[in-house]
Amino acid sequence: MAGAPTVLKASREWASAADRRTGRDVAISHKTVAQRIGYAESTVKRVMRFLTA
Repeated sequence: MAGAPTVLKASREWASAADRRTGRDVAISHKTVAQRIGYAESTVKRVMRFLTA
């Protein structure tokens, strides 16, 4: 599993893509998050699975 800094980086990207009023409707791809934080797309997918488990 990715470390805490990686989880936080990905979470910040998802938060920045969410609807500012509700915090919902995150419209950003795993690929885009991966590019922005400098990790592989598979790492971002693992982080998402970890956070939604």
